[in-house]
Amino acid sequence: EAFMSAVEIFKNNKLLSLNYLKYLPNKEDIVDSFYKDIRKSILMKLSISNCILSASNDWCYPFTLCRAKKAFRDLFPSSVALELFGCDYINSRVSCADDILDELGVKSAGIEDALRIFSDHSEWLASQSLTWQAKFYAYIAYNLAEALDAGLLNLPCLPLSDGSFVVPNEEYVFFPLSK
Repeated sequence: EAFMSAVEIFKNNKLLSLNYLKYLPNKEDIVDSFYKDIRKSILMKLSISNCILSASNDWCYPFTLCRAKKAFRDLFPSSVALELFGCDYINSRVSCADDILDELGVKSAGIEDALRIFSDHSEWLASQSLTWQAKFYAYIAYNLAEALDAGLLNLPCLPLSDGSFVVPNEEYVFFPLSK
């Protein structure tokens, strides 16, 4: 309870609001079971409180936020991530270890989320500029091994000249050699 009261004070301090989570010890750093229980209790209470600053500068529950690498965030800015994935990003200035964020319930966004664009948001994808689509496919190509493991070839991911998309494992697609 004392820690949760302190969090409310931290939220009003520019520096502490971004850094207080890094003072929570990792599991491996605690040897005494008494302190392990305290840590567990603090994390449980934090996980159900609006204690993390979002990219939109709102205080949010951890389970409503995600973290992603810069390339993903560049493709899907905060407002787009909210629309497509139903979560905002953690504010990039927040300092905290990934394992603590995992324990709090913060999701990790990456190639699997990007691939869901093909099946869940194909109309949105088709409405994006060719420049954006080129960046999107470059992101997939950069993460190709992971994308293939996540089922890329079973998704409608190849754009045709008529604007539709086909599943590579279901149809043959030919590219004109003259281009």
